[in-house]
This record gives sequence, C-alpha cells and structure tokens, in this order.
Amino acid sequence: MRLSPGTAAFTVFLAALTAVGPLSTDMYLPSLPDIGRDFGADAGAVQLTLSAHLIAFASSQLFYGPLSDRYGRRPVLLGGFVLFIAGCFASLFVTNIEQLVLARILQAVGGGASVVLARAIVRDLFEGAEAGQMLAKMAAIMGLVPALAPMLGGVVQDFYGWKANFIAMGAFGAVLALMTALSLDETMPPARRQSAAPLAILRHYRRLLADRRFLKYLSIATVAFCGLFAFVSGSSFVLQGIYGLSPIVYGLCFGAMAGGYVGGSLAGGRLVRRLG
Repeated sequence: MRLSPGTAAFTVFLAALTAVGPLSTDMYLPSLPDIGRDFGADAGAVQLTLSAHLIAFASSQLFYGPLSDRYGRRPVLLGGFVLFIAGCFASLFVTNIEQLVLARILQAVGGGASVVLARAIVRDLFEGAEAGQMLAKMAAIMGLVPALAPMLGGVVQDFYGWKANFIAMGAFGAVLALMTALSLDETMPPARRQSAAPLAILRHYRRLLADRRFLKYLSIATVAFCGLFAFVSGSSFVLQGIYGLSPIVYGLCFGAMAGGYVGGSLAGGRLVRRLG
C-alpha cells in the first residue's frame, strides 16, 4: 500500500520519522544508572552517551538536506536507517562505556536523516499555511514520544535490562525503513535536484546565517532546547539515584512533561491558521 500525501497514515508516518530523534534519547534514559553500574562508569561518563549522541545527531542534519536535494529523499533516508540500525545493533556488543559512546554516535548520525527528511518531504508536497498545519500535526503526534518512550523504556529496563531498549529502537527503525522502501514515493523529482558540491552547500548555509529572521528563530529554539536537554541529561540520576525512583516511576514523571509539548504544538497549529 502506498502512502498518499494528506492522509492520516501519511501524517503518522512523517511523525514517526521525526520521532526517531526523541525516541533514541528518551527511551534509554531510565537505563542510564544501570549502564553506569554495568561498566563501572561515573555519571559524567554515562551522560557522554547522551551528549555525544546529541552533537552527532545535530551535526549530521547539516549534510542530509543537501544530499537529499541531490540524490532524492528515499535513498538518503534508507541510508540513514542503515546507520541507525547498525548503531543500535553495535550497542548490544559493547564492553565498555567508550564503545557505547561510539555506537551511540553511529546511531545518531543515522537518525539525523529521518528528522531532516520528514520536514523536507513536507516542503516538497505542501506550501504556506498548509505546510505549517502539517508540521503542527506531526509535532502533536510526535509529542507523545517523550511521554511514552521513558515509560516504555522503564518497563523494558525493569524486565529485560538496558540492552533491550536498543533492540526496541532498532526494531522501530527497521519498520520505518521497510515502510520507506515499500510504500513511500520519491518526492524530489530529478528535474528539481541540486548540486551537493561542498562549495554549493557552504553558500546555502552562508545565506542562512546572513538572514536575521532565521537567526532570531534559531536563537529562540536554541534557548528552549538548552533547558530541555539540561533536564533530559540529568533527570535520571537525580530522580533515580538521589530520590530512589524506580525506572518505571521515573518514566511516568518524565512523561508528564509531554503534556505541555503536545499542548504547545496544538496551539501552534491554531495560531498558524489564524495568523499565518
């Protein structure tokens, strides 16, 4: 069955693509103290599995957009899923915290593709307020991930251990890769493709960095995400290590934040319709 633009299935699929990022950070948060105990690593070393992941995840997105503009959305998206699944698989066989950091970097480099290309596909198919509404719907659906992923991760951690969370992440990536291969049509036709030469990429980013409106929105998003990830990186050690919460209860506490995220996304969609 093909995924048709504008349908509920298509919207959910794009939301699932954008959910790869928060899933890969939030699902294993209840496991951080246990990972530290398994490898005899302190909190700072274990948190490096998250911070290195975030840096690699953000950096990889700078390249996926230009690559998909040159080679198309589907092949680049599938290549990203190969790396993401490989990173999840590698995490099962690590023997120290340093190896886990490297596996998480590989996972992040692959996961960056799905987030960028979900939005690129929206840009290919929709314009103006319609695109804004689609992005708001995706964000509202994706907002469930920060609520559900830590809870699911806590249950998995309690019953199966931290490695099972990486098995679950890899399985999620494999399902999306299969849907991409079998059901997603290419949205970037050859006639619209652009050069992926390094100088061309640098020109595009230089133009963005000279745009004051872009820098204003970037600054707002940066401040918001700094606060979010300060909580993400330290909450499991504080709530589980200091206050003694179980992984499942920690997941419930973390998931309570998602209500504000979903509410903000829904409000954003309404404001787009009213204000543009």
